[in-house]
Amino acid sequence: DPSEIVYQNRVATTDATVPTLHTFTIPASTTVMSAARVVARRTGGSAGAAEDGMIARLTSGYKNVAGTATLLGNIDTAYLGTAGWVIALTPSGGNVLLQVTGAVNVNISWHMTTRTYSVST
Repeated sequence: DPSEIVYQNRVATTDATVPTLHTFTIPASTTVMSAARVVARRTGGSAGAAEDGMIARLTSGYKNVAGTATLLGNIDTAYLGTAGWVIALTPSGGNVLLQVTGAVNVNISWHMTTRTYSVST
């Protein structure tokens, strides 16, 4: 049966740290499409400009092969905003990590809403 799930999460970065904004589990015998939307804003620090920010859209598909999340094709990505702020989807075992990387001497608040669509056997 098909399903749709909506996730929301947030994380703050100080300097160029690389935290996980959210972890998605890719169940066995399932094909999953992920449509992530991320909005970020500079909240302080000694570098960057006031009101720096960015938005991003990442659309991807995964399957679980023997306990390992496997990307189907490529990740469709669109970024607008401050250069150097990074968002990445990284497989890790049966999970996919939505990770962000801030900038040196910049505090950033990252917010995400992701819809996942899955079909299983």
